[in-house]
Amino acid sequence: MKDIRYAIEVHGLWAAYDTHIILKNISISLEENEFLGIIGPNGGGKSTFIKAMLGIIKPRKGTIKILGTTPEHARKDIGYVPQKTSYIQDFPINVKDVVKLGRYGRKGIGKRFGKEDDKAAVAALEKVHMEEYAGTKISHLSGGQQQRVFIARALVNEPKLLLLDEPNVGVDVKTKKEFFDLLNALRTHMTIVLITHDLTAVSAYVTKIACLNKEMFYHNSKEIHKEDFENVYHCPIKLIAHGMPHSVLEEH
Repeated sequence: MKDIRYAIEVHGLWAAYDTHIILKNISISLEENEFLGIIGPNGGGKSTFIKAMLGIIKPRKGTIKILGTTPEHARKDIGYVPQKTSYIQDFPINVKDVVKLGRYGRKGIGKRFGKEDDKAAVAALEKVHMEEYAGTKISHLSGGQQQRVFIARALVNEPKLLLLDEPNVGVDVKTKKEFFDLLNALRTHMTIVLITHDLTAVSAYVTKIACLNKEMFYHNSKEIHKEDFENVYHCPIKLIAHGMPHSVLEEH
C-alpha cells in the first residue's frame, strides 16, 4: 500500500450554519504522525473544523482530503473523542461495553457484538492502561480514568487519525500530564489533532500549533506569533518563557 504523505489537506475551506459563516478560507496540510494543537476562543469554529474533517458538516467552498480521500470514505480510519458529556458517564454500562460502542462505525448499528469486538475492546483498553477496569461501571471511575476509556473507544478500530475536542476539560494537573504522555506515545503510529485551551501544557507535546477564530493562523510549526494571538483573541498578548513557550492573555 502506498504511503500517505498527508493525513490532512484542507484548501480554501468555508463553512456556515445557514447564513452564519463559521470558517473563512481555511487552508492547512498536516503530514501523518504529526501532533497538531488547535487553540482559539469559544465560538471560533474549532469544533466545526473537527466536524468538517469528519464529514459531518459539508463545506460551502473549498476542499478537504483526509488520509488521501474524502472525509466520508476516511471515517472508518478516524478516531474521535468529543467534548466531555455526561450521558454515558451516568449510564449503567461497564467500561468494556463503552469501548465496544466505538465498533458501530464498522459493524453498522443493529448488528450484534461478537468475540472479535471483545478482543478489540480489551486491546484498546490495554493501550490506555485501563484493561483491569473492563468490568467496572463507567460511573464508578474518576474523571481521568473516564477520559482514558473514551480515548480507548476512539482507538478500538485502530485509527490512523485521532481527533480530540477539548477532552481534558475539568481534570487535574496530574491527570493532564498523564493524558499528554499517553497522546505522545500514540503519536508514533497515528496523526493527532487536539483542540484545547491549555497552551502551556500542549506546547510541550505538540509538533504543530494553529490558532483558529473563523480564520486560521498556521505556520507549519509550533511557533506562535504574537500577532496571531492578537488577531485570534482580539486583545494584547504578553509572551513569557519558563522552560517552555507559553502565553498569557492580558486583562480585557
